[in-house]
Amino acid sequence: MLACLVGCAGLGGRALAQFRAATVTVQVEATSHLATTNGTNDRNQLGGAGAYPQFFGTVDADQAIGASGVQSRAQLGLEMSPTGLSANGSVFLSISAGEDFLSGSVDATSRIWVDFTIDSDRDWTIDPGKAIGPDGSTQVSLMKGLTEVFTYRDTFTGATGRIGAGTYRLIMIATGSLSSTTGSNETGAMYSLGFALAEVKDCPADLNMDGVVDDFDFLIFLPAYDLLLCDDPAMPAGCPADLNHDGLVDDQDFLIFVVAYDELLCPA
Repeated sequence: MLACLVGCAGLGGRALAQFRAATVTVQVEATSHLATTNGTNDRNQLGGAGAYPQFFGTVDADQAIGASGVQSRAQLGLEMSPTGLSANGSVFLSISAGEDFLSGSVDATSRIWVDFTIDSDRDWTIDPGKAIGPDGSTQVSLMKGLTEVFTYRDTFTGATGRIGAGTYRLIMIATGSLSSTTGSNETGAMYSLGFALAEVKDCPADLNMDGVVDDFDFLIFLPAYDLLLCDDPAMPAGCPADLNHDGLVDDQDFLIFVVAYDELLCPA
């Protein structure tokens, strides 16, 4: 079974973003159908429970009749602090066809929604993570109403950005579906995410948030400077190198960066 249990670095932070007061919905569901010459059966299982700071869920709708069987499994895990969270989830689907097999189908879903509200600007950080599986089945997103702040699929690198006051929904979901009338098959999907909020820093050129503006930050700034446009698909989410927040990473941002680079240390 595909599984992912990660300890992400996003559980720290310099501001109380009050994830403790967030509304959290977690759900895992597994459904299976199996038909053989020896009989037919359907199963459906729901799960998902927890209380701050941990939410977990795991279900399966596995079954076998005679020489044939199906597996439908979903699991999730969510660990929270007042300033961040670490989440993971997976689904696994399998159909094993024996001589008595007629048909089988399996579906599974692992889903987490976190609704939270902030009263002023916050800098967000997302750790490297992954969202992989059947086409279109797996994603992690941050939404403000109908406005998308970010959406990731496949494996993604860390990113930073800034969001304003308001109510947001962080969504993590993995789904899968599999059916067969001819033979065996299997598939799966998974996601993992570390996400944290912090007070808007007085040192915006500290792009890797280590308390200094040095060559490591320049190596982050330079490719963004070459891309120029914040809406370029290759630009890191949130366009953190846009230091004057005008939608571009240009000479004006470079002048801000150079001053901070000469200072080296971020203000206490």
